[in-house]
Amino acid sequence: MHYLEELTYAEIAEALEISTGTVKSRLASGLASMRRSLSAGRTHETASWRRPGN
Repeated sequence: MHYLEELTYAEIAEALEISTGTVKSRLASGLASMRRSLSAGRTHETASWRRPGN
């Protein structure tokens, strides 16, 4: 939402009914996970995508 739809952290937090801190931490976690996957040579077909906390 932040990178594709260019929403602010506050807009995302409101839409998802979570705090802006949670938005920031989830984005950071997602980016770190994507970096690890890409550096390990994994592709989107082999990567494990799931929502945090699930």
